[in-house]
Amino acid sequence: MVLIFAFIAFWVVYAVWFGIREANKIASDYPGIKKDGVLRVCGEEDLFSFYKNNDTSYGFYYEMAKAFADRHHLQLVYMGEPSLNNRLKMLQDNKFDILSGPLSVIMGLRNQVDFTKSIIESKLVLVQRKSSENNPDKVVRNQVDFRGKRIYICENTAYEERLHHLASEISDTLYIQTLMGFNSERMIAQVAAGLIDYAVCDKQVAKSFRNKYPNIDVETPVGFNQMQAWAVKPDKKILLDSLNQFIVDFKKTPEFTKLIQKYIAN
Repeated sequence: MVLIFAFIAFWVVYAVWFGIREANKIASDYPGIKKDGVLRVCGEEDLFSFYKNNDTSYGFYYEMAKAFADRHHLQLVYMGEPSLNNRLKMLQDNKFDILSGPLSVIMGLRNQVDFTKSIIESKLVLVQRKSSENNPDKVVRNQVDFRGKRIYICENTAYEERLHHLASEISDTLYIQTLMGFNSERMIAQVAAGLIDYAVCDKQVAKSFRNKYPNIDVETPVGFNQMQAWAVKPDKKILLDSLNQFIVDFKKTPEFTKLIQKYIAN
């Protein structure tokens, strides 16, 4: 009898624990977001993805996230964080719901996040100064000419991974230097000011700063095109399905075409 009661007690406790765990999963997924009425998104703060001007927010990924939030009658809270590693940790700690861009879909992150369907295609580019009297050296155009150069990146696993692959492809050494705590603009400003010579960042982000820093050149690609997407925690399947459906539908709308014209084509 004691063994029987112990057996029953074990399964009762297990059933309660399992039910609480599953309830917590649902609460942290889309139904919980809908109940709270708040959608929390975090991405890089730059002139392409997300920025503020006179208390108004702009940016390709911000405006797309705002469209999703509006369609689902949610209040959008969009946060900027320069470090991808920090953003990944914050996502795992449930500090926000969606990891926004610029975020390349790479194998190295698939064990940490679930990617949505692709949103746009982009690539990494070399940020360097244009040729001038103060910078007479020929602008680097061939990836083979990267050999032996010191190249700076923000704290971003995807960028470092790509540069290591490039070093293998050209069978030579690249000196990769990570600027801890820097965002893309601060790094690009360092190139423009001549404090560093070469940096790598997302093409769309780099293009967005050409007017602000007219002496920078962002035309040299660092690798092939990559798809960009959003990401969520692997246990947020309902949110992932909702985002995927939104992305498929939204990319067919005039609103998406306007965003492409506003932030990419122009």
